Amino acid sequence: MIMSAPTVLKLENISRTFGHISAVRSITLEIKRGEVIGLVGENGAGKSTLLKILSGVEQPDGGKMEINGVPASFRSPNDATRAGIGVVHQEQSLFTNLTVAENLDQRNSGRIGIKNWKRLRSECAATLNRIGVKLDPMSRVSDLSFVDRQMIEIARAVSIDSNFTGTPLIILDEPTAVLEQSETAVLEREIRKLKEIASVIFVSHRLDEIMRICDRVVVLRRGRVVSDKKTSEVTK
Repeated sequence: MIMSAPTVLKLENISRTFGHISAVRSITLEIKRGEVIGLVGENGAGKSTLLKILSGVEQPDGGKMEINGVPASFRSPNDATRAGIGVVHQEQSLFTNLTVAENLDQRNSGRIGIKNWKRLRSECAATLNRIGVKLDPMSRVSDLSFVDRQMIEIARAVSIDSNFTGTPLIILDEPTAVLEQSETAVLEREIRKLKEIASVIFVSHRLDEIMRICDRVVVLRRGRVVSDKKTSEVTK
């Protein structure tokens, strides 16, 4: 089913150098709708640089990128967001003194004034429902567990932009690094649900998680893709 699915991300010969150092070299990669890709590699393999290129933080020196079949060139993280790419970092960026709904409110982020609580609650509930998360939109984030906060981060990444109509690409950068085993199990279950509406790049050093969660494993070494195989075809 995945093989016949539309391509969400297509990279051709993406490269990025810093002085005399080639951080990523001629990376070619495709991700289909509904795929979870495990991105692995030792420290310095190029994972962080590749993620920064995808999220608009860095610009490649060469190569081509397409998102949902449309050529893409990002000059900022806002460009990546508008193209449907959402990033969930290991370090959470939520405002713990605000409600879930306020944290998910893209329209009035950073504004001060009277809030339309009915709209906030409704839009938040719709976003949470989209990824199958059952949380009260009016709960204060400080009262929630760490894994629930992680799901809010994912919900915020999925909500992306009201004008976006394609398949989102969600990047999860070591999301389980600070979770307990029971919390990790919850997050893994939610990632499987996420496949129904998005494609996912899952970055982790925990190979057992990669084997359980991901459809394919992409291995980077010294800035290059040295392996791209179905999870069923590899071992830890």
